[in-house]
Amino acid sequence: MSAGCKSVRTVIQSGNVLFEASDRETSAVIRRDHMKLRELLGGEAMIMFRTLSEVEAIVRAAPFEGIEPGPDVKFYVGFLSQGPRRKPVFPVLSYNEALEAFKVKDREAFVVSRRKANGMFGLPNNFIE
Repeated sequence: MSAGCKSVRTVIQSGNVLFEASDRETSAVIRRDHMKLRELLGGEAMIMFRTLSEVEAIVRAAPFEGIEPGPDVKFYVGFLSQGPRRKPVFPVLSYNEALEAFKVKDREAFVVSRRKANGMFGLPNNFIE
C-alpha cells in the first residue's frame, strides 16, 4: 500500500501480486516497486506486469481450447518480460516434469502440466525460463 496501491494481495506462493491502481498511477507504482525490489534483493529484479484487461483478453482468446481438461491436467500461462528472441519449435516437452509448452503469443507462454506418477504436477516456472 505504501506504493500507492489498494487491495494488495498475493496469489498462493507463485510470486504474483494483485493490486488496484488507477491507470495514471500504474507506471509510477511499477517504477517504485521495481526500485524497492532492487534495494531489498541487492540486485536487479524482474517484474512482469499485466493489466486486468490484458488478462481478460488472454482468457477470452481461449488458448487451451481443444485440450481436454480434467483432474490430472493443469493449465498455466507464463508471463514473459518480453517476447522470445526466437520462437521454439512446438511442442516443447519436459518428460521429467510432465510439462508441455505448446504456444508462445506476444509475452505469454502456454503450458499444460499433467499429473506425474508420484501424484504431483510439474511446475512450469523454470521450464518456461
